[in-house]
Amino acid sequence: MSGMILNGLRFFFEDARGNHILLADAGDYAANESKALLHYIDDDYVWVMRDNLKNIMEYIERDKANGGAIRAASGILAVRELWGKYRPRRILWMGASNRAMIGVAKMLPVFHDDNLMYAVAPDLPDDIEKNIVPIRAVCSSLPLPEDYFDVVIVDAVDVTPDRMAQLLFALRAGGLFIQVLPAGKVLPCTIPNADSFSDDEGNTLLRARMSRELTAVFREGTMKGRLNRQKRLVSYILDELGDSLGSILASDDDLRLEAAITQAALAEENILPIYEELVSEDIKYLANRFKESLIEFRLHRSEKKRACVFEEYLALRREMREYDEF
Repeated sequence: MSGMILNGLRFFFEDARGNHILLADAGDYAANESKALLHYIDDDYVWVMRDNLKNIMEYIERDKANGGAIRAASGILAVRELWGKYRPRRILWMGASNRAMIGVAKMLPVFHDDNLMYAVAPDLPDDIEKNIVPIRAVCSSLPLPEDYFDVVIVDAVDVTPDRMAQLLFALRAGGLFIQVLPAGKVLPCTIPNADSFSDDEGNTLLRARMSRELTAVFREGTMKGRLNRQKRLVSYILDELGDSLGSILASDDDLRLEAAITQAALAEENILPIYEELVSEDIKYLANRFKESLIEFRLHRSEKKRACVFEEYLALRREMREYDEF
């Protein structure tokens, strides 16, 4: 008897004599040595990974006793989102770095050279795949852009209801949300139209599409949370810029100065939609003055202009202090 078998995170073809051929490693997709994502089993049978992804998912869901089934499924689902897509894709992976994360990252350039994974984890190694953008931060505190990612994967990370809304809003319309929940953990809120399956150990995989209906449900209940997130994001940008402002102004590197101007403009852009709800309306004007002071310094480098940049930055940062904690 022959057929496909699952062993840990690896899928094998077992022939009638009991010989095994590795078809796919759900922890490291690059282990498919054909590099074409297919295998010639014999003269009459070619196994193509693309055509079998649905079958693999069904196999994983049936084999609930397997300890690696949940993470294998999360990786398979992410790879399915890349197939046949010719626009560059962005994946957000939040959680400890593991074989499944690295495996998906290795597959990204197979579909498009510009595919990227933003990996958010404090334990990322220094030597990582070139398609990974490392973000060595605590997952719960990082501000997230909205309508930006095609896939968001949350691997065994605790999230609050407000954070769950942020993660969903970070998805583009039609994007895929995947969450791995260890045994004993539950979602902080209900996600309409989500589906899930669990293994015999109680670990759960949840997946949901970012639909218009889902957007409306979360928007309605999280407007206050969205306002707070916007304030946090501005503070985050200003802190990042403030830490390096002295060295930027002391350097002759025009690229660093241009980057600082871009950051200041981004802070201003995030203030404008919410300034009417801020305690101080001066924040809008201070943000603009800070950006303009950097532009003036670029045009006329002098000690006076440098001092003006610091003064405008400190004035804006002082006014934003009340929004540091939410």
